[in-house]
Amino acid sequence: MVLQVSARGQWSSDIYLEQVDDDRRWRPLGDGGMHGDSWPSAGWSPSVDDGVLRIGQSQGTCVDDDGVEIDIVARAGFAGSDVRAVAVGIADAQRVVDLAPGLHAFVVIGPAVTWRLTPLGSTGRPIGDVEIIEAQ
Repeated sequence: MVLQVSARGQWSSDIYLEQVDDDRRWRPLGDGGMHGDSWPSAGWSPSVDDGVLRIGQSQGTCVDDDGVEIDIVARAGFAGSDVRAVAVGIADAQRVVDLAPGLHAFVVIGPAVTWRLTPLGSTGRPIGDVEIIEAQ
């Protein structure tokens, strides 16, 4: 994930998915991201206007060691100031992803299936709404 901020406060957050091929070269799989116009001049202060999570994604196809193509997706985003981690659920599995200190940002990569993203507060309990992202 790459975050760029201009002197005028315009920002973009880009996600790039790549895979090393048999020749040890990076092969692009996909890219995506988010952008905006009003990055705070006094430094980062998490502010999310659509609930407590703002999420972008990039989707691509990866080839595993057996030559089988697998659809994968990278989901990246920012969380509000009360969020300390994000619980990521896929089918019956769940893991907790900590936020990048100071940025309140996160990146997760996994299969292109339906995901549940749950913002967690300082006690580890859910706060805000669970974001359901359907497979595309």
